[in-house]
Amino acid sequence: MPRGKFHRLKWPALALAVLSAAIVFEFWSARNRYENQLSRQIWPVAAPEISVISVSPANFKSTVLLLGDSRMAQWDLPPLAGWRVVNAGAGGLTTGQLRLCAPKLLDEFHPDVVVLEAGINDLKYVGLRTELSPQIISLAAINLTAVVHECAARHCQVIMLETWPAGKPSLARRLVWNAEIPKAVDSLNAQLQKLNAPEQGIRVVDLF
Repeated sequence: MPRGKFHRLKWPALALAVLSAAIVFEFWSARNRYENQLSRQIWPVAAPEISVISVSPANFKSTVLLLGDSRMAQWDLPPLAGWRVVNAGAGGLTTGQLRLCAPKLLDEFHPDVVVLEAGINDLKYVGLRTELSPQIISLAAINLTAVVHECAARHCQVIMLETWPAGKPSLARRLVWNAEIPKAVDSLNAQLQKLNAPEQGIRVVDLF
């Protein structure tokens, strides 16, 4: 191959190699940042600040507190005649964070009924560290059980919603997703069903 033609081919190939290396490096850097952030949420050291919204009709007689992640937050303030509705759902909330912030919210609003839904943000970690799946599932179940007991200790009626199945992951999400996450959801929900005790005012409900 003529020397000039070799050099013309060499530089584009080198540029492509550098670009590919940069893309790979950025992907792994972003993945590590995501993993570190999620890890801090799953094993929190302090309760997060939650923006609570509420509606208090005149002469309300009872209070329902909605606790959980973005799925609960999306319920907004469903109208319930004669009820004060307090929505403390927060996007990205893990069961560990929920466990830390629940006592303060319970003491502040004194709900008669608490509706709980969380868990999927914990289980996202399974997409990153599949080998930790049993530990993450167990931790989420322990945290949600603790929240249920906090509610029961304050004589609240509890509606524990099973962790909702995850929707179809976006293209970007597929980079940190795998088939073990839906299995983890099923496993967590099987453990949550053990909390079902209507005679104690605790009901575990599968909305799906």
